[in-house]
Amino acid sequence: MPKAPDEAQVIKALADINRLKILNSLAERPQYISELAKSLDIDRTTIAYHLALLHSADLLESHYEILEEPRSKGKAAHVYSVNIRRIKDVLASPLFKVIQENL
Repeated sequence: MPKAPDEAQVIKALADINRLKILNSLAERPQYISELAKSLDIDRTTIAYHLALLHSADLLESHYEILEEPRSKGKAAHVYSVNIRRIKDVLASPLFKVIQENL
């Protein structure tokens, strides 16, 4: 179960429409920054900023993959996905249980 400072960090991370859009998009499938930028029509610098905040709240996981696209073949890029374990922990916290029960 997350502690209060962790909950505050998660709430801060979720308190932005762009970060919610990013999480919703990543909930569908893991993606690169460039894919997120294109699908959400948000510039890559802004996406990177929001990914860093979500990652610092441990809401995302990432790993490197070697790209196979002809233009980028052989280059490595981060692939981001939702940290399901962390989301489950957050939703199991007392604060979020109260919120869920009262919606």
